[in-house]
Amino acid sequence: MKYGVYYFKNTHNIGDDIWAYAQSLFYPHIDYLIDNTSVYKFRSENDEDVATIIGAFVEPRNYEWCFFPPGNIIPFFIGAYFRSTMWEFLQNEPIVRYMKEFAPIGTRMTTTTNFDALGIDSYYSGCITLTLPEMKKMNGGYICLVDVPEYVEYYVRQTVGSNIEIKIITHELTNLGQEVFLKHRELCIEERFKKVRELIQIYADARCVVTSKLHCALPCLTQHTPVLLALPRDGCGIVDMYERMECFFELFNMCWYEDFREGSVEYDFRNPPDNPNTYLKYRESLIGHIGGFISDCEKGNVTRREVFDEEERLKILTDILEDKVFQLKGVVDCKNRVIEEKRGGGTKTSTASEKVRVIQ
Repeated sequence: MKYGVYYFKNTHNIGDDIWAYAQSLFYPHIDYLIDNTSVYKFRSENDEDVATIIGAFVEPRNYEWCFFPPGNIIPFFIGAYFRSTMWEFLQNEPIVRYMKEFAPIGTRMTTTTNFDALGIDSYYSGCITLTLPEMKKMNGGYICLVDVPEYVEYYVRQTVGSNIEIKIITHELTNLGQEVFLKHRELCIEERFKKVRELIQIYADARCVVTSKLHCALPCLTQHTPVLLALPRDGCGIVDMYERMECFFELFNMCWYEDFREGSVEYDFRNPPDNPNTYLKYRESLIGHIGGFISDCEKGNVTRREVFDEEERLKILTDILEDKVFQLKGVVDCKNRVIEEKRGGGTKTSTASEKVRVIQ
């Protein structure tokens, strides 16, 4: 069996590389890279079968139309996250048929009732980053603050004093500059995974970590590094916060940004408490399910299940894209009408620069 790493090539968040790295550790070998924004046009050599673990974003924002894998991909859904924008797409009868063929669908969100309504068998599996192996630890003694506001940094510094080093880290590549972001997109997978290992080692050696990032907090659990998940109570500034993250809250010691503002954080940063061990049941289940899939692949028990022939799949994909274009045109037309009305009514035509346009 050939294996492909399901990943996000043009990500702006190194957390996406962390879940891809966790997935990669299960494969006996890596033969292909499968970008989740272009999975619909994936090609393998001589159309050979390629097994892949779909263990994170099925659809990066506004890429739902990209998800219609060709028959040469054998997917194993576990720890998969489907954004809310996917639900309209999933209601297309051919997509439902495809998902049913590879059910049960293991998700990292608890809204599995949405799948039930479509007749697709699913279950909550947790996230694949919970399977990361523990690294050899060195007592670094420092505290990591990862993508939290400046007032959180100020609070922690005031609390621990000047004798404890504090490392400020970001998972957002764009925060490091456009040049870093663009360069990262072109790195080979080995270089990307090397950066992931270096980052996890930093977390493994820390006294504790304070973060708003799920794919920082989850790896910390696997490294037995005390971690405090800190978030805005209203979710402001964090995309799909409750939808993506609430089902993980039970795994962490956590607090709200407001607690830092109010000086009411109940967490000892000098001698941080152990993490809850709730995550272990998900870790063991994930490892068992994924290990079983790979074992079956190696034994030859997993083969292609081609739901559609290629001609039929491309026709379905074309129909779906046509519907998407008509929807987009309706949105653009509506916004242009609003612009024209603001400029004095429908009799006056907006200039091309003022209109909302679809940029190719």
